[in-house]
Amino acid sequence: MLLTILIPTITGREHLLSALIDKLSMQIIECEATSSVEVAYLPDNKEMTIGAKRQELLNGCKSEYFVMIDDDDTVSDSYIEDVILALEGRPDCVTYLEAVRTGNKEAIASHRAIYAGWDNNKHGYAYVRTPYYKDVIKTEIAKQVGFNDIRYGEDHDFSERLKQSGLIKTEVHLPQIMYIYNAPSALNGRQHKERYGIR
Repeated sequence: MLLTILIPTITGREHLLSALIDKLSMQIIECEATSSVEVAYLPDNKEMTIGAKRQELLNGCKSEYFVMIDDDDTVSDSYIEDVILALEGRPDCVTYLEAVRTGNKEAIASHRAIYAGWDNNKHGYAYVRTPYYKDVIKTEIAKQVGFNDIRYGEDHDFSERLKQSGLIKTEVHLPQIMYIYNAPSALNGRQHKERYGIR
C-alpha cells in the first residue's frame, strides 16, 4: 500500500467522520487508487490522550506513507490525485498550504521542511510550520520519531522532534491549499478541558 490516511475521531462526531470518509473514498475511486490508498480511523471518547491515539494509529500503519486528517477537518477536492502525483519520486514528505478557518475568517499556513520551526507572520503567511502529521510523511521516518503521550500540543511536539531528527532529506512542496483546518475559537478554561479530555 502506498498511502494510509489515518483519522483520529471522537464518539459523537460520527457525522463528521462519515462526511470526511465519503469525500476521501470518492476521490480514491475517481483516481482509480483503491489498490494504493486506504483510510483507517480510531474512535474513542477521549479516554486516550490525543498523543497516544495518534501513536496507536501510526503503529498500525503498514503503508509506505501516512497522513493524518482530524475528523472535523477536510481536504481539497483534488487531494488524492495531487498527493499521488507528488509521491511518484518517493520523497520523504509532501508538504503544502493549509487554510486555517476560524468562524468566518481564513488564514493561510505554509508547511515546508526548509523552515527553522513554527512561527507566525513569516514568509508572507499567517503561519509557517515544519512538516508534521497533516503532511504526507514516510511511515518509517515517523515511527522513528513517534508521538508522546500528551493531551494537547502533540502537533508541535512531533513537528519539532521530526525537524531535530534530520530524517527529512527530500520534500515535494505543493504551493496550493490541500488541507482545511476548522480551528476552534478562543476557549475558556472549561472548554479547553472538555476539548482535550482533561478531568
